[in-house]
Amino acid sequence: MGVAVPLPRTTKATDPKLFIIRVGNFDLTECTFADTMKVGTMINDILMREDDQMVICGMILIIDLKGVSAGHLMQFEMGLLRKIAIMNQDASPLRMQGIHILNPPAGAQAVLNIFNGLLSEKNQHKRIFIHGRELETLHQHFPPELLPEEYGGTLESIDNIVKQWQNRLIENRLYLLEMASMSSNKTISPPAMP
Repeated sequence: MGVAVPLPRTTKATDPKLFIIRVGNFDLTECTFADTMKVGTMINDILMREDDQMVICGMILIIDLKGVSAGHLMQFEMGLLRKIAIMNQDASPLRMQGIHILNPPAGAQAVLNIFNGLLSEKNQHKRIFIHGRELETLHQHFPPELLPEEYGGTLESIDNIVKQWQNRLIENRLYLLEMASMSSNKTISPPAMP
């Protein structure tokens, strides 16, 4: 918990929702990248159910690579990355409006190039901004009132926002279990149209 964090506000109701993804925050001894993706998917399920803004306007990711180690990068298996790309561009109704990358370590560009190659041509041309370690360029895109204090913003700390999301996941436990129990039977053909 605390890797994918939806931020509570946007400037306008027609703006995409902002997410901070703190890749280096998942503990390799306690979970896998696939586990963190599952939590992120559950958060997206709740938001799609409760927040029309995200469904209609899409989302922007701020990916913070601070603390990413070689162990984290080894979690990015090609098969899993391919499934994530397919899920996000073909199976999810959410529209990615942009990606902003902070604190990229050496070698991160190679991983980004591989992942970009898995995306559809349409999504490869979405705006991707690499900000390095400077928050000033991030603030040119997002004013401080939209960002947590750790990112030079005036919102509460990201840890407080994470605690609020932990509570929301607990409150939505039955719904999430119901969603997880659903499956499809690919051997059954859809009924013929009259």
